[in-house]
Amino acid sequence: MQGDYFRRYYRVSWNTFQVILTRISPMIDKADVFASRGCITSEIRLACVLRWLAGGSHLDITSVHGISSTAFWDAVDLILDSINTGFDISFPFNDDLEMQKIAHGFANLHASPLFHHCVGAVDGMLLQIQSPASSDTQTPSRFWCRKGFYALNVQGVCDSTMRFVYVGINAPGSVHDCAAW
Repeated sequence: MQGDYFRRYYRVSWNTFQVILTRISPMIDKADVFASRGCITSEIRLACVLRWLAGGSHLDITSVHGISSTAFWDAVDLILDSINTGFDISFPFNDDLEMQKIAHGFANLHASPLFHHCVGAVDGMLLQIQSPASSDTQTPSRFWCRKGFYALNVQGVCDSTMRFVYVGINAPGSVHDCAAW
């Protein structure tokens, strides 16, 4: 899979995929995980998770890669934990110089004065999940979202270079975006 097709499928470039893989490899390179079609490599596990985050169905992903649902969800946990550990995602709340650099970056992107004091681009999504077990939460219904599935409300902030500086997974799917922070 090459170029634009790879980016459309995984929502990252091939080079970015390689950067992520290199950064998290020490955390995910463990004993081989086997599936019906052979070994599930670190590359396959990362590709599965990125495709899922890009909107792919876990059913299609498991079918294409010949892995079980259990292996897929294990990969999701492992890859997301590794990304959280391997990348510094932090918003410079107390660093005035860094905030000025971010604001300057946004101002350079657009001539509108609306961007002159911007320090982040905010977006959110509902991340579909399996129904939470009653042993995990007293109110599984709070995870049922308006779109008709169980979800987590994920919020993110990027700087002017499209680098995540904040990610929050603090609210169940039933919580409106404006209250998810």
